[in-house]
Amino acid sequence: AWEIMAQVHPELPGLFGDNGGDPDGNAWLRPVEEFPPELVSTLLREGVARLVTGYAHPYLPGKKHPPHRRWCGYQAEGVYFYY
Repeated sequence: AWEIMAQVHPELPGLFGDNGGDPDGNAWLRPVEEFPPELVSTLLREGVARLVTGYAHPYLPGKKHPPHRRWCGYQAEGVYFYY
């Protein structure tokens, strides 16, 4: 997925960065609206991404958050996504 994104839109892999590092959590999640539709189609067709119904919640590192099956927290943005 990273290679495809970098070829089509070099700035997009940066959406998954958090303060110069990887986001917290056990998944790599972002709202689909942040990506160009043609890129989403390509990633899905290549089988390197999938769409899930997820949710956003304020992220306060160090605070106990409810357990979620998959989640991804961005300290710099103060948000985590989960499903």
